[in-house]
Amino acid sequence: MLRRMRRTVPVAVIALLVAGLFLSRRISGPEPAPTVNWDAFMIPAEAAERYIGYEAVVCGTVAASTFASGVGGEPTFLNFGRPHPEQDFDAVIWGRYRDRFDSAPDRLYDGAAVCVAGEVVEHEGVPRIEVERPAQIRIMRAG
Repeated sequence: MLRRMRRTVPVAVIALLVAGLFLSRRISGPEPAPTVNWDAFMIPAEAAERYIGYEAVVCGTVAASTFASGVGGEPTFLNFGRPHPEQDFDAVIWGRYRDRFDSAPDRLYDGAAVCVAGEVVEHEGVPRIEVERPAQIRIMRAG
């Protein structure tokens, strides 16, 4: 008579698999927020176009700030030097990051002398830094 054999997996093997899954989730968890490099090139807003593609700290006075709630992505624009469309440089804070700020960024930084840290990119001929968190902006003098 043939007996049906039970296949059993040792408890130790199961425990190792569960531990491996747990550790892999802990190791590959959310990435920590990158640190802000305040030691990068410190440049005036009017010179930012020469640093496109570089990490930099761009400093100047926010001449105009706008929360464009009706535009896709709900951006907040901080225009340096002069208001849009004549700005020397702008910083943009997309709507998905806006709630990371204690106050509305368009009111907080309007008229202030600030420095913005990050990679300088170009958008429609204007140098820009995209801001994801408040640590990227330092108020040097309130507006």
